[in-house]
Amino acid sequence: MEQIEIVRETVRKFFCSDDGLENILSPSEEDLLNLENAIQHFRPMYNKDPDDPVVAFQYASTLLLHSRHSYLTEGVRIMEFLILSSWQDHCGGAGAGFEARATGSPGACVLSESSGKKEPKPSTVDAERGTTGNAHLKLCTNRTPLDLSPHYFHLVVGWIKLQDYSKALACVNRMLQLYPDHPEGIALKRQIDMASKRTLAATGLAAACITAVLTVAVFCKGRGR
Repeated sequence: MEQIEIVRETVRKFFCSDDGLENILSPSEEDLLNLENAIQHFRPMYNKDPDDPVVAFQYASTLLLHSRHSYLTEGVRIMEFLILSSWQDHCGGAGAGFEARATGSPGACVLSESSGKKEPKPSTVDAERGTTGNAHLKLCTNRTPLDLSPHYFHLVVGWIKLQDYSKALACVNRMLQLYPDHPEGIALKRQIDMASKRTLAATGLAAACITAVLTVAVFCKGRGR
């Protein structure tokens, strides 16, 4: 089977199963082996022509479906660049008086005027939702809709696997801002919320244990005097 078909079959299996998202976030050994083979297939193609958006997306998405840290960080970097450059191309780029730039939200490409005008300060609600830059995005609403939901999906998956839940949340908020009610986006946000709660609970438990140990140590030291 061709490597691209292996990737497609792996992704199809992920999404068609009852635990599709869970399988994506925790791939099996067989899936990891297939993804590793696919990565080795796409890597020389990407290195030969990194500016080809189709090849770059295939390579980055395969990296982000894997679980190796180095693959995830490389996949995040490529996918963020693809999103930024896609928005820039879609809205005319610097040649039309606008430039694509990254904001505090990963993969959240907004369009800023190149004239140097000061941008309005985002509201607290916008900042919390990761939806800054709405006014700039509206500048392109008269154009054919740009579907980058697969890009955002894989990018969010990458941030979740890297356990950077703040960036994952900012990115999925931007995804849902652009594509409201997107089922995969909603599922990802639910997964981020659960993972964040587990992390907070684990952190709280660890802090409680440390406090208990220190209390006992101080008590024993006082008894020994």
